[in-house]
Amino acid sequence: LTGGGVATLTFELVQKNHETYILIQATDAINP
Repeated sequence: LTGGGVATLTFELVQKNHETYILIQATDAINP
């Protein structure tokens, strides 16, 4: 992989983790 490829993969992983984090936060808000 090139440096750009690694950066892209890292970015995609961060985005997925961020979306999951938001979903968890939303679920916690709905179900305290």
